[in-house]
Amino acid sequence: MAVVAVDNKKLIEHSIFTVVALGLIALGVYAFQQFNKLKNVCYFITGGIINTINTEEIDVTILLGIKNISAISITINSADIQVYVNGQYITSITKTIAQTVTSQSLTTVDLDVNFNPNTLLKSGSALLSSIINTNGEIVIGVQGTVSISSGAISVNDLTFSDQVTLQQIQAGGGSGTKC
Repeated sequence: MAVVAVDNKKLIEHSIFTVVALGLIALGVYAFQQFNKLKNVCYFITGGIINTINTEEIDVTILLGIKNISAISITINSADIQVYVNGQYITSITKTIAQTVTSQSLTTVDLDVNFNPNTLLKSGSALLSSIINTNGEIVIGVQGTVSISSGAISVNDLTFSDQVTLQQIQAGGGSGTKC
C-alpha cells in the first residue's frame, strides 16, 4: 500500500509541475503578444501653431499625432524629440506625458518648440543653401523616441520621424503622413 501512496504523490507533483509550466508558457506567449501589439502605433505631425516669430524668438507648437492601431489601450509615458529646420538641428524636447490612447484612436501631443533664431544664423551658409535648394521652403522636422505601456508591459524607445513645411503649418495642416 505504501508503494501506491508514493506513486500518487509523484503523480500529483508531476501534475502540479506540468500545470505551472504550462501557465508560465501561456503567460510568456500573452506577454509577447501584448508587446507586439504595443508596437502598432503610428506617429505623424498633424499640424502646428505659430505662437511667435520675431528676431528674438521663434515659438511654435508642433502637434504630434499618435494613432493607436492596436486593439488595446496604451499609455504614452514620455517622448524625447529632436527638432530640425531644413535638416539643421535646433533643439531637443524631453516631455513626460502620461496620456492614454484608447484602441483604434488618435490623440495629439503638443510639442512646444522655442528657440532663438540666431541659432539658425550660426549654421550660416548650410541653412541658407538648404532654403534656396528647397525654393524657399522652411521644413520643420522632428525625430525621436517615445516610451509607451499597457498594463505591466512597456516598450521604450520606439523611434519615429516626420516633417512639415512652415507653409503647411500656416495653412493649418500637417505633414499628410498616413498610417
